[in-house]
Amino acid sequence: MKKLFIIMFLFFTAFLVYEEDLRFGLGYDFEVNDRITRHGKVVVEHKILDTRLDNGYLIGIRLPAHDIECRGGLVRALIDQPTYFILKLDETKVTSFLSKEEFESRISSLNIKFEDPLKYEFFGNIFKNAKRLDSDDKYSHCLRDNNLDGYRVAALF
Repeated sequence: MKKLFIIMFLFFTAFLVYEEDLRFGLGYDFEVNDRITRHGKVVVEHKILDTRLDNGYLIGIRLPAHDIECRGGLVRALIDQPTYFILKLDETKVTSFLSKEEFESRISSLNIKFEDPLKYEFFGNIFKNAKRLDSDDKYSHCLRDNNLDGYRVAALF
C-alpha cells in the first residue's frame, strides 16, 4: 500500500510539473494569437489569423507583420501578403505557402479534412477595418524607410 501511495504521489507531482506542456501539446504556446512558440523558440511568426488542428498538424493562415519605428513610436505593420502554413507538431516542421491552391493541395495530400474550414475572409477584413498606413500621406516616408512602399499596409497599435 505504501508503494502505491508513493507511485501515485510521484505521478501526480510529475503531472503538475508538465501540466503546461500537456495543455498546449508538445510544448507549443500561442502568444496572444500573434505567433506560436515551442519551449520559448518562435516557430510561426506574426500575425496568425486562423488555425485548425488535426491529425498531428496545425494548419493556419497569417499575415506577415513587422514592428517598425514610425512617427516617433513603434507600430506593428501588417503586410497584405497572405501566407498559409502547415506545422507538423511532432517535428516542429513548418511549411509555408504563398499560393492558396498549393496549400490546399498539400492539406488534401496529408488526408486532413476539416469540418470547419479556415476563415480566409479574415485577410480582406483586416484591410477593410484596420488603420491603413499606405493610404495616409503622413506615413509614406516611414513606409519607404522600412521598404514597405508599394504594399498595402495596415497598423495594429
